[in-house]
Amino acid sequence: MSRTIALLILGSVALASPRGSSWAAVIDAGAHNLQPNMPGQKIDFFVTGGEKIIAVVFSVAIDGGGPAYGGILGPSITNLDLVSLGHIFSPNHGTVYNDYSDPQLWESNTITAVGTIPATGLLATITVDTTGFGPGEHTLDLKGQPLTDYPGDTQLLFADTLITNGSITIVPEPSSVALAAIGLMGLTVWGCRRRKS
Repeated sequence: MSRTIALLILGSVALASPRGSSWAAVIDAGAHNLQPNMPGQKIDFFVTGGEKIIAVVFSVAIDGGGPAYGGILGPSITNLDLVSLGHIFSPNHGTVYNDYSDPQLWESNTITAVGTIPATGLLATITVDTTGFGPGEHTLDLKGQPLTDYPGDTQLLFADTLITNGSITIVPEPSSVALAAIGLMGLTVWGCRRRKS
């Protein structure tokens, strides 16, 4: 399924489906802690609601997609997985198309091979590389993407979807936290001994 076909299908469904106060599916990007200076870290995205769907366009950006898209430099996305074992599209999917795979912006889509699947479970997994980045906060967006020639937002075909953006926090390495704690204890003991003398 090409991007153009996906766009036409999703657009026609969006126009035809009634909008109510309840959502058929919910995707919350969540808050994730990652280690500094480390490739190969996984972030899972889950969908709830159970509505029957036939396709997904999954779009994810870190720090606004990076400088090329008006964002800031941040950790890079090295893979986006929609169909491996455990994902809801795993047993029933067609070809996966990677529409964008820039360092901080990735978009892929797939459609079911036959029929529909329920929108409940593991939807996607990204692999993130934090090499060159120490402790700090980064945005993790599934909607409001900087793409101009495509919808940009994560979408499920045949389900009104509520999407909430998330965040990535790069946390200090446990060893550096332990060293800092030991150093603080040492200073405290030294200060107490000095006061006594």
